[in-house]
Amino acid sequence: MKTVIQERSKRKKLLEVEWNIKGQPIGSNASRFNSHIGVITRRDASINIADWRHESNAQVKLEIWEDVHAIWNVDETDKHYVLGKAGIALNKFRYRLTKRVRNGCVNHPPKLYADLIDQEEWDEFVARVTTTLFLEISAANRERALQADCPSRISRKGYAKLEKEILLETKSEEVSLPRHTLYRKARLDKTGNTNNEKAREKISQIDDLEQSGQIIDNKSSDDLLSKALNKPDHPGWLIGVGFGISKKDYFRPKKTQKVFVEVSEYKKVMDSLQALMSRVAYLEKQNHDKRPDEVEKELDLPSPNSIKDSCPDGNLPKGISPCLLLVVDHESPVAKGHMYNIEGETLHNRALPLDHMKVLISIPLDENAPLPVEDEVGNMFTRLEMQ
Repeated sequence: MKTVIQERSKRKKLLEVEWNIKGQPIGSNASRFNSHIGVITRRDASINIADWRHESNAQVKLEIWEDVHAIWNVDETDKHYVLGKAGIALNKFRYRLTKRVRNGCVNHPPKLYADLIDQEEWDEFVARVTTTLFLEISAANRERALQADCPSRISRKGYAKLEKEILLETKSEEVSLPRHTLYRKARLDKTGNTNNEKAREKISQIDDLEQSGQIIDNKSSDDLLSKALNKPDHPGWLIGVGFGISKKDYFRPKKTQKVFVEVSEYKKVMDSLQALMSRVAYLEKQNHDKRPDEVEKELDLPSPNSIKDSCPDGNLPKGISPCLLLVVDHESPVAKGHMYNIEGETLHNRALPLDHMKVLISIPLDENAPLPVEDEVGNMFTRLEMQ
């Protein structure tokens, strides 16, 4: 991934990665981001780590996170995904090495990875993967994989990018799709058909439930897909959602609210900050010869407490954009969400007040933070920070 490092150095700023509402990377840089996590993991982590989740791996996880953070624009809320993806990457790397051992590469590490694996580490790895117990477990896992009766067809695309693809194709204003929709789409070819009999049966069951008129809560663990498949979900791996989202994450009660953001508050804060910076710079230059109020009068600076009637449309992107939500008395963001800067946007079938925008809170960062929101239409004194 030399190109990633070179681009980071050339642009002199962190590389951007787009995230969906569930906290999964999507967009043009998603594949590069995931691949780079794998490169860093192969370099930093030993192939002889027995259990990636064990606390003894805290230091190597910290190193991986810091290396990723040095290149990509990620924050602490993305750390769980990055380290989880690193664990998957390590397992895939060891699987490829195990195949090399079965094919006779025993005495020395593969030349391709000679700069990553020393002889002592390789000898320990070979000794472990050639034991009777390991071979029995490996054979059982291969047999279980062959018994998958309804595999998806999306390969490396993943459910997250599949979801974005569907939303773009249908020009939907939604930011997320129910998992039965993704499950069905992932098992159909480009013509909308499948040759897998089991897949055809499951898709037919999904279609029947959709057309039955039943009231099904797709936000509960007993959603439409669970009814169609007629089997419980694994607690750590959720069908039709993709990597990074567990059953607990997907179905946990979220304090999701559609709220108003008073954009003038954002502009007021930025105007006040710029005024303060200008004031300090001027006073330093003048060696504090004049009082701050005299400086403010000369520069015609806006008062920090003034409220502008204008809306900073030029500073906010059009359409749906990811954002962080900040509230009074909280120094850090309290939620992640999406801002709807769309002309004619409504809420509860009513037009938005002047200088307001709708925000959908998707990921609460501080679930105890109060949001001063009225039931239907009212003012919300918050600031909006663009990601």
